Amino acid sequence: MREYELETYHRQRGKALGQRLLITLSPNGIIRFSDSAYAALGNPVEVELLFDRDQQVIGIRTPLRAHSDDAFEVRRPLLGGARYISAKAFITFHMLDFGRTRRLVASFRDGVLCVPTRVQDAD
Repeated sequence: MREYELETYHRQRGKALGQRLLITLSPNGIIRFSDSAYAALGNPVEVELLFDRDQQVIGIRTPLRAHSDDAFEVRRPLLGGARYISAKAFITFHMLDFGRTRRLVASFRDGVLCVPTRVQDAD
């Protein structure tokens, strides 16, 4: 029988996923930010949501002016965890139906975190 040359996998906590800008979209309208995505936005208190209907891309940016009527408050669970916004009205208005919770890789372009919804989920 052939010998196996097994290698130990050394976990890279926070490195493999921590560098990617990850956004989690839930069917109930909760949008969660990975620490790196939140930091890329500048650790904001509020964000604005944009949407490209043709490309089905959600845009997230810091408001152009403080306390904008269009801004969503960024929240953090009391016991820690990922920061999030509640955007059910946005999801409903744009008729986005995820059917299940999705974790997607975003990109940062011209001050906007872009989340393509027509792509495969992140690993």
